[in-house]
Amino acid sequence: MGEKLDLQFALQLLEQLQSQQISFTDFLNKVFNYNEGKNYLQMCAALKAYHHQNGGAPEVLEFEITQVSYNAGTLSGSFNCKFKVSFFFGCDDLHIDKNDTISWEFKIDDHSCTLHLTGEEPWSSE
Repeated sequence: MGEKLDLQFALQLLEQLQSQQISFTDFLNKVFNYNEGKNYLQMCAALKAYHHQNGGAPEVLEFEITQVSYNAGTLSGSFNCKFKVSFFFGCDDLHIDKNDTISWEFKIDDHSCTLHLTGEEPWSSE
């Protein structure tokens, strides 16, 4: 099952989006920086969770939003997160970096000012 995140944001952001004062990409960037960047850290943790099975103490410190799709009528859509995951294998004193992209679908709850995110299903070799 893909990662799930619920990110809170200010009502003012939603009003700016709905009145087209800001683009959806700007809205997303502001949501991630909302509440002193805690939403950004939650996304980094969710991206890191896709790599726990690889061992090596994965770490994700930043990501970039790409391929944004937004439907104003349904308050839903999708986007991709491009990021670098860094692995550290302590026993071997080895650092490895890997680039990855994860797709996310979202739905905005305009009553609770929550962005509900569902990440793609992780790839499995089983």
